[in-house]
Amino acid sequence: MRDVKKKLVCVLLVIVFLVSSTLGVVAETNQEKLERIKSDIAITQSKIDQLKGNINALTAEAKKIDNAIDKLEAQIADINAQIKQTQIDLEKTIQELKIAEDKRIEHKKVADERIQIMYMYGNMDYAQILFSSESIADLISRIDAIKILMDFDKDIFEELLRIENEIAEKKQKIEEDKQALEAYRQDIKNAYDAQVAIRAEKEKLMQQMYNDKGTLEKILAQEQADAAAIQRLIIAESVGTNKDYQNVKGKYMWPVPSCLWISSDYGYRIHPVYGIRRFHAGIDIPGSMGAKIVAPGNGVVILARSFGGYGNCIIIDMGGGVTMVFGHLSSYAVSQGDIVVMGQVIGYIGSTGVSTGPHLHFEVRVNGSPVDPNGWTLR
Repeated sequence: MRDVKKKLVCVLLVIVFLVSSTLGVVAETNQEKLERIKSDIAITQSKIDQLKGNINALTAEAKKIDNAIDKLEAQIADINAQIKQTQIDLEKTIQELKIAEDKRIEHKKVADERIQIMYMYGNMDYAQILFSSESIADLISRIDAIKILMDFDKDIFEELLRIENEIAEKKQKIEEDKQALEAYRQDIKNAYDAQVAIRAEKEKLMQQMYNDKGTLEKILAQEQADAAAIQRLIIAESVGTNKDYQNVKGKYMWPVPSCLWISSDYGYRIHPVYGIRRFHAGIDIPGSMGAKIVAPGNGVVILARSFGGYGNCIIIDMGGGVTMVFGHLSSYAVSQGDIVVMGQVIGYIGSTGVSTGPHLHFEVRVNGSPVDPNGWTLR
């Protein structure tokens, strides 16, 4: 018996839990859903704005990297020019070395001739040559010849040594210059490759950010669509019950986003077609043919058809006795009975009815009587 009671208690607890959970889900009203979705929209928009900031910062960094790459490319071009000039100098030095080599060969030839002269005297040294003289005249002649040969030997060997040193120095300098330039060019090339790699990473990161931004924008569009759908449900619940559509005077949206000025104001004026003084019950907002017209607030479309001098006309019940009139449209985006929300496209600017050109005739009426639309909307 005790076990049966325990089972019954458990069953009752489960039922209570399920009922409580169900009530918790149902308890969220449309208004609460709307507030939750609006909060999600704000968070998503904040993420998009942050991504935009990151993309702008990354773009600035990429620009700096491009500038650095341009400078490195200029340095590489300059080094290549220097290497080319060094090669020209090397070729010139090779020609000079050839001339020096020819001189060395010429000096060797002279030295060979000198050896031949010494051979004429046999293996005697200079002292033996002098003492073998047969006469004073011959001695003097031999002394002069030996002196000339000794001076010539000295000059030849000094010149050969100078030429060899000059050749060695030029070769060494050219090789050192060439190696230094090649090393410098490699350093610059490494820096260039590093910058190109960094730029590639930045571009990859930026592309990822653009992808993330596109994804977030899609999420934002869906959230906004969800918010509009919930708003329509809220308005639908209000229809026929005299409830407020959450519109506030002075907070309505301007009906033509593409143009913020008025071409003809509210009040008496000379009619542009009839040429007589008549009361103008609204304001005229110019715009290009086909420009978008949006709902200034939340409401229900009570008319969407041709309506006398208004031409193609839309009238929206905004609740609380307020109606808004939109005249001279080229076409409609809504139909009679549609529930609309603030910012929703309802039609497009035209010049139907009594009109001198494309514009929107916009009226605000309270309990059927026209009032000055100025002060009702935000611009």
